[in-house]
Amino acid sequence: MQADGMNQPTISAQVLRHVANCLRLTGHPPDVLLASLNLERIDWQDPTAEIPLVQFLQFTERAAKASGNPNFGLHAGRLNSPDKLGPFDFLFLSAPNLRVAFAGANDFLATVQGTTRSHFFEGDGLATYEYAILDQSLSNRAQDAEFSLATVHNLCQTYVGSDFELVEVRFEHSCLSNPKVYRDFFGCDVYFEHDVNSISFDVRLLEKSGTALDPALFPIILDHVKRLANRVGASMSASEQARKVLSNSDFARPPRLQDVAGIM
Repeated sequence: MQADGMNQPTISAQVLRHVANCLRLTGHPPDVLLASLNLERIDWQDPTAEIPLVQFLQFTERAAKASGNPNFGLHAGRLNSPDKLGPFDFLFLSAPNLRVAFAGANDFLATVQGTTRSHFFEGDGLATYEYAILDQSLSNRAQDAEFSLATVHNLCQTYVGSDFELVEVRFEHSCLSNPKVYRDFFGCDVYFEHDVNSISFDVRLLEKSGTALDPALFPIILDHVKRLANRVGASMSASEQARKVLSNSDFARPPRLQDVAGIM
């Protein structure tokens, strides 16, 4: 997703609104912090509003310091609910099973956040969802990584219920607090300083059906999200579109030229 024709990666302002509200819940009004990043004039009522991703990353890091909570991103992700990310969440929760839910997350994350790679795959009895910001020039990524994986974990628990359990979690960054905090939060082993941010769980859970939303809504929401994705794609250059297709491809089976052209 690009902003103002400047090839600057963006993120939905609705995500920032949720994080700002989480900061307010800690007793720290977010207004001064928003103003320091020139974000005070956002129209929170506009569901299409976007902000530069770099400013979102800066906000989450500063919010963690302001709240005195090194795991602020984790807790903000846990407090997420289906009305925070809009169509992306509703697509996930209305899917006929968890496998289809993750396929949608894999295909349409760009409707919420640009320059992001998500990859979902199965192997050795595990299902794994990976998340990464592609632009390596963007720093301050730890809180965003914890927020993103906690959000997906929360979605899975909302979809499956108490049966959903993780096998392991991996983060690119180093541990920000006591490792026990992470083990208690995710209920599994958590590893740091890896090549990717990811969650893994038993592949058998992919057959689970959800109860949060009526699956009859799925094709309707899918059509809406596809139109959003097409709008995003139309604002990208051919090279940017090709780069996104490649970034979301399975590294073990790189796509052929005609595959990329067909997707574009």
